Amino acid sequence: MAGPFRRLMAAPDEWRLVVLTGHTAVFAWHDPERPDAPDPFAGLGVDLGRLALRPPAGQAAPEGHEPGPQRLAWHDAFWKWRPAWNADRDEAALLLALFDALVQQQAGRPLAGWENGAAAAVWGSQAGPPSLATPAGLSLRLALAGAGLRPPRPGEKEPPRPAPLDGMAMYLRQRHLLDQDDAPPELLLLAARAARRAVRSNPDDAGAYVALGEVYLRLARHTRERAWGPRPRLVHALRQAQAVTAFNRAVVIRPDLERPHGRLVELYQEMGYRDLTLKHLKRVLELAQAAGRREGETARQHADRLKRLREDVEGLEKEVKRLQDIYDANSGNLKVFDRAQSAMGRGLAGKALEVLLASDLAAFGKDGMRLELELLLNTGRAEDVRAWMEEEHKGTLGAAEYYRLQAEMEAASGDYARADADLEEMARALVPRPGPAALRRGIAQSVGQAILDGGRQDATPVRLLLGPINRLEGMRPMLGLATPLREEADLTALRGLLALEAGHTDRAERLFRQALSVCPDDEAAASGAGLDFGGRRVAGYWLKRLGEQKRPAR
Repeated sequence: MAGPFRRLMAAPDEWRLVVLTGHTAVFAWHDPERPDAPDPFAGLGVDLGRLALRPPAGQAAPEGHEPGPQRLAWHDAFWKWRPAWNADRDEAALLLALFDALVQQQAGRPLAGWENGAAAAVWGSQAGPPSLATPAGLSLRLALAGAGLRPPRPGEKEPPRPAPLDGMAMYLRQRHLLDQDDAPPELLLLAARAARRAVRSNPDDAGAYVALGEVYLRLARHTRERAWGPRPRLVHALRQAQAVTAFNRAVVIRPDLERPHGRLVELYQEMGYRDLTLKHLKRVLELAQAAGRREGETARQHADRLKRLREDVEGLEKEVKRLQDIYDANSGNLKVFDRAQSAMGRGLAGKALEVLLASDLAAFGKDGMRLELELLLNTGRAEDVRAWMEEEHKGTLGAAEYYRLQAEMEAASGDYARADADLEEMARALVPRPGPAALRRGIAQSVGQAILDGGRQDATPVRLLLGPINRLEGMRPMLGLATPLREEADLTALRGLLALEAGHTDRAERLFRQALSVCPDDEAAASGAGLDFGGRRVAGYWLKRLGEQKRPAR
């Protein structure tokens, strides 16, 4: 149904979605040649944004963690019931298809808006000839000249390096694109909840896990979450753990599905896990050969695709063998953790995990334990992490690291309440006593002291010379105090994202508001009135959208 569904959704003036439940979508037609004609379906329609941000009862994600796939014996099919069809899985798939269609439909719009806005800003703010050296003008310069964007000419290996202004324009342009959503992220929230309901009703539904993994890939790659900075690891690691867990569970249930193997190839390439990339790439090649041509694919295209896959497998196979030989030659006399580190340094994550799992905790200590738990998470083994995580390990790992790993594991398993509690505990571990209020007072005292020192009347020539250095040294304590507040705000914003994903939107709104109390907007960040943090723009966007959905519909 994905193809027809996308085509209908691409023409909203003619076709209006009035029902979406499970794999059933009902559209009302309005004659585009008679736009003023009475609409017999007036008042009908599905507001997907409102469904996502103010969900009705029963549409939230289920509570508690998912047990994951169950390895059933052959005779279990005779007495353990499993639904053959899953309406929630199909709903998630349709929402993903709609999101992808809108990504294609809206391609180029954010950039066009940025360039038009930059042009208006340049011309509107200049009394004389427009200046292209202003921040807005940099983007216009890029749009007008196209410097640094042309492809290499014949005989050139690469295009010439852009001029400094063009380089800055390219940077501003890229930042603007990252700060936009490629399509409405509310669709992904709905798809995530539907997929979670699907895997809860049938934990052996590989298609539901594939849909869940696709949701997290799109959240990380096609929404403003990708611009989370300056510490993107917080949200990136969580989305990565969620996606990897979902795709690995899918291949446990259905090893013959090519899509999740292909997605794991992409994810492990990004992580630098060469041996695990090779493992799944080989499986992709086997399945592609067995499946034959895809729909709409010619024999020539099919042959070319298989040829490229074989070349990729052969090249990576040689590289992994070379790295394995180097590892074998240099790790014989190393301790357990050093052997694991040696394997990780060469991109042999599977080997590193094998070394750690074959040894006892006493043999590799705190750092080895952290590495083992991260590798288990990144190979989709959330339940093994759950079995490992005992309260006694908090002292070994450190409280903040312990709760971080627990939060990623719980989020990957769909237990949003426990993930939220773990992130809250992590924030408490990072923000020292007596808490945020005292930190703010400390920052204010540091700033006040720096101002007083700068205005001293007894300054000698030597003191004046050393003044900038002394002021910098005096500000160091303030920077140390600011870091925990930023981390706490980031964690609070991340808790808001998880609450939003689960469908607990009132709680999400409170958490976003709490995070933004540190720095509410761009003006506060630019003026220094607030303490900017990585997730500020994401939290601000969702708080605004949640506020809009509180207003009565017109």
